[in-house]
Amino acid sequence: MSVLLAIAINVNGQIIYSVKGDSDVNNTVVTTKTQGIAFGPEIGLNMADMTLKGSNFTQKTSMKAGLAAGIIVDFGFNNHFYLQPGLFYLMNGCNIKQNATPPSSPSGSFSLNTIQLPVNVLYKLNEPGGSRIFFGLGPYVAYNISGTSKYGSTSSAITIGDATHDTKPLDYGAGINVGYQFAMGVLVRVHYQVGFANLNATSGGTSTTSALGLTVGYFFGCKSCR
Repeated sequence: MSVLLAIAINVNGQIIYSVKGDSDVNNTVVTTKTQGIAFGPEIGLNMADMTLKGSNFTQKTSMKAGLAAGIIVDFGFNNHFYLQPGLFYLMNGCNIKQNATPPSSPSGSFSLNTIQLPVNVLYKLNEPGGSRIFFGLGPYVAYNISGTSKYGSTSSAITIGDATHDTKPLDYGAGINVGYQFAMGVLVRVHYQVGFANLNATSGGTSTTSALGLTVGYFFGCKSCR
């Protein structure tokens, strides 16, 4: 039995695998699998929150609206399972609520500017090239680059770093998402994610992130593969 394997990449980003072989009875079998890569921008709303705990209290917080903007890459293992990494800028943080009545301190907010790399595994219903519902989950790693804290009318910069700073730079966690992908390439996604890292750089407390988001994106590249 002889086998011939050919791989070609066309201008639309399609990767074509062609396997040709002839059997012992001289019957030729040809199998061709077309797979490709799509990519594009994604932007929307990031409703961020944080869980802030001290040695003997838990700070009341609420979601803070911010921007989520980035780019995603969509690579299919087959017609339904896809790997979708991305690179995003996120406005994270939370609003701070008063802990006492009457309040012992003014309300405020934490704002964190974060670069995040999510890697999601997606399952898409229907067939490539058409409109599709998708479900996904996966881990992420993130890096906090700057931030601001505000109490009442007073604002100050959040220092980023390990010991002796306000907040650690490295965050990581996992998320789930669901959405709808139109045949024309537009997608709408809802996601929820939870951070596992303790961002509190000092001893005696914990600080973790979470977020609920709604984004809209657009795919370029191989239409028949996404």
